[in-house]
Amino acid sequence: MIENIIKPEWVWREPLYAVVLGFCISMIGTSIGLFVFPEDASLAGVLFITIAGVAFLNKIIDVVNAPTFWQRNKKLILIMGLFFLGVTISYLFWYLILPTSASQFFFSKQVKVLSQPFSTLIGYFSFAQATFTTIALNNLKIVMMVLVLSLIYGSGSVLIIAWNASVLGVFIGSFGKITSFLAFVPHTALEFLAFFCAAIAGSLISICFDPNKLGAYKKDRTLQDALVLFGISVGLILLGAVIETSMMS
Repeated sequence: MIENIIKPEWVWREPLYAVVLGFCISMIGTSIGLFVFPEDASLAGVLFITIAGVAFLNKIIDVVNAPTFWQRNKKLILIMGLFFLGVTISYLFWYLILPTSASQFFFSKQVKVLSQPFSTLIGYFSFAQATFTTIALNNLKIVMMVLVLSLIYGSGSVLIIAWNASVLGVFIGSFGKITSFLAFVPHTALEFLAFFCAAIAGSLISICFDPNKLGAYKKDRTLQDALVLFGISVGLILLGAVIETSMMS
C-alpha cells in the first residue's frame, strides 16, 4: 500500500520523500508492534519496519542509472540517511507521547541498550571509556553484518538501520533534549555513514548475482562501486574510532 502512496521513483527524484517514507513505515510498523505484540513491541516494531523497508528500498536501488560513481551513489547514501532520520523521528514521537512507564515498557530493549556500552546490532554508543581497537573492531563487525545482510536480502540491512534509528530516537527522548546527543555527533555521524555505505555495497553486490538485471559492463561497474563503497565504509569506521578515542582522552 505504501508504495502506491510514495513511489520509488519519487524518492529517487526527491530524496526528502525518504524521510516521509521512513516515518510512515515506522509509524505503521511500531503501531502494529504496540497493539499486536505489546510484550515484545520493542523488537516487533523494528521487524515490521524491516519487512516494508526492504521491499521499498530494493525497488529504489533498481532505478539507479548514472554515468559516474558519485552520481550513482550519493543519492542512495542520502536516501538511506533520510530514511534513517524518518524512523528516528517516529520513535522519538512515540517515546514522547506515551506515558513514561509505557515508554520504558514498550521500548525496553532500546532502553536496555542505552545502559550498556555495546550491543551486537549497534555501534559504540556510550559514555563509557574504550580503546581505539575495541571501538574499531566492534563497529567493523557491524559493518560486516550490514554487508552480509544486504548481500543476502538486497536491502536486508534495513534491520540494523531501523534498530539503530529506534535506539537513537529513544535515546534523544529519554534525555528529553537533543543536546545530549550532540556529544556523540562527530564520531556517530561517521559510523552511521559507514553503515549506509556498507548497506548499499551489499545491495549492489546482490544485484550483480541477478543475471536479468545487469549486462556485463554494468555488472563490472556495479561491483567496482560496491568495493569502493565498502572501502569508504571501513575508512569512516577507523576515522570515527580515532575521533571517539581522542574525545575520551
